[in-house]
Amino acid sequence: MKKVLKWLDAYFEEAVSIAAMAALSCVMMLQVIMRYVFKQALPWPEEFCRYAFIYSAFLGIGYCIKNHNLLQVTLITNLLPQKAVRVLEYLSGLLSIVFYALLLYASIQVTITCYEKGQTSSATGWVMWIFYLAGPIGFACGIIRQIQALCGLSKQKENKEEPLV
Repeated sequence: MKKVLKWLDAYFEEAVSIAAMAALSCVMMLQVIMRYVFKQALPWPEEFCRYAFIYSAFLGIGYCIKNHNLLQVTLITNLLPQKAVRVLEYLSGLLSIVFYALLLYASIQVTITCYEKGQTSSATGWVMWIFYLAGPIGFACGIIRQIQALCGLSKQKENKEEPLV
């Protein structure tokens, strides 16, 4: 069980995003072949690809936080002393957690509403709440990864390493 949790911690977002993008590519290629070779388009690939891309994008939140691939403007932090930069990193991390928590709450509400109304997709009839779960899952991963990043900042302070950012 410990190995599974360790693997999930290391690769969850990356594995799901890669699987979603691989499935998206295969299904889109299938649709191209069906449309241009067999002259018969399938009704579901467009929606499937859209939702695979959405899941990949939302899970990218946690992946980018974990790998420190977020867009940053360092103009001000380059001028500040290291202690002030560390304070700004903590403040930025805490604000990010609050932001993701608000988005998590809102996305849960939207998903619940979609579930209660029994909303289905127009072309395929698939239940939409499963696709709307991408938001809560992505924002929850964002919160978890941001907490891990803040813990990493604390460990750096103890070890007196270079900043993560």
